[in-house]
Amino acid sequence: MTIVSFAISLLPLQISNANFSDKISLEFLGNDDFQIKIDGGCSFYTYDTTSLTKDSYIIVINGEKLAFSKINGKLVYFKHVKRTLNTGGYIDTFIGKDHKVILDVKLTSSKEYKETIFSGILKMTHMNSVTIIPVHGINNEHVFALK
Repeated sequence: MTIVSFAISLLPLQISNANFSDKISLEFLGNDDFQIKIDGGCSFYTYDTTSLTKDSYIIVINGEKLAFSKINGKLVYFKHVKRTLNTGGYIDTFIGKDHKVILDVKLTSSKEYKETIFSGILKMTHMNSVTIIPVHGINNEHVFALK
């Protein structure tokens, strides 16, 4: 697993809660963390070095595009603000109280009428810190076709 963190000086994100440190530490979500409805159309992403068969995810996105992660021991929710389709993938942007999340992924494999596997990066911004994590995951959405 490779995690790259670096500081940036000009970030237009205002932070109102000082309970988080600058370093973003994502933990695997457990069954007790699924406090929102998880049903069809969900996406489950984890580190690119973690097997998708282990059900060990660092960000989950439900069918209504509400995402959540466990950051520094706290369950954090993110609201979906936009999706940009690109060749072979998409970029989703989410905003939370103290974080901005960008999921930039490309299609890796697909099974007809089954889950689709994507891989790429998860970019999390908190205060003046940006953490970039290589990820892969299962996307169960069937609302768009990638060409």
